[in-house]
Amino acid sequence: MIDLRQSPEMRRGRDPGILPVVDLYREARDFPATLQGDGKLLTPARIARAGVSATTVRWHTGKGRLVRPHHGVYILGSRRPDLLDRIRAALAVCPAGTVVGFHTAAALLGFGVPEDDDIHVVVPAGSIVPHRRGLRTHESVLAVEPVRLLGMPGTPAARTAIDLARTLERGLALAVLDAALFARACTPADLATEVVRHDGLRGIRQARDLVPLADGRAECRQESELRLVLHDGGLRGFETQVEVFDPAYWSPYPAFRLDLAHRVARGGRVRRDLPYPRPPALRPAATQPALGAGLAAALLHRRESLRGPGGDRADAQEGDDHHTIMVKSLEMEIIF
Repeated sequence: MIDLRQSPEMRRGRDPGILPVVDLYREARDFPATLQGDGKLLTPARIARAGVSATTVRWHTGKGRLVRPHHGVYILGSRRPDLLDRIRAALAVCPAGTVVGFHTAAALLGFGVPEDDDIHVVVPAGSIVPHRRGLRTHESVLAVEPVRLLGMPGTPAARTAIDLARTLERGLALAVLDAALFARACTPADLATEVVRHDGLRGIRQARDLVPLADGRAECRQESELRLVLHDGGLRGFETQVEVFDPAYWSPYPAFRLDLAHRVARGGRVRRDLPYPRPPALRPAATQPALGAGLAAALLHRRESLRGPGGDRADAQEGDDHHTIMVKSLEMEIIF
């Protein structure tokens, strides 16, 4: 029996089948745990065997009680179809041997930083590629050893990360690599091994350059993009999530943590007019000269996109006791 009654979950709330915009790697890592995929996949033949006419199907589809993601496939459930439901429907209309890849596989693996509402699948080379709305197909010239991603066949984590690193713009590509390491979906050695397999493919030079820069300690997309801008500008040696200890207190716990910092052989200095909250244990360097010694801290004022018309650019302006770098709409201070 097919129950076409619409539940309250179907009538309200955000569509769970649409990938959210994710900047924090922790949210991307936790996203797969929110998926349920309990929708029932139906075909016109099965619906007809249940005694439901085509007119009734069209009426319930128009009312939202049935969802038709693709021609000849319907989803019935007590709530809106989520990403797993949409993937199952996409695989039902794809040729044999199709697996989930690229943006969609990254979301299931816990590093779905790039935003894309389409379902991305990888098909064997030479396959008949289906052209359907909301479905992106990628022909693979490399052999795919699929793994199970929440019950769905998909590309392994390292393969997914390198595929995205080859095809996305540089800042977002590095964010994907960082997020993959943050989620512990793969290791730096896995990425280094996988990038060799992609030699000769489009975008491999970009991926090869970015893999050594990947850092699993970064916690958000803006940190990764900022680190890349600094690297491209010749400012090397920055570290992520650097813990600073207050020598005035005998405590094993750090006084605060810097998202991005550079260790230098000179004393640290803290400005009194910083526009962001100051950690409780942080005091001006004049009264605490040992605090931050050997550190030059890069602190984010606003977490906004680094990209803008004309590409990335950094203009440095010297001040009395600090340098301010303007990277389009993002302002950063390096405190010496």
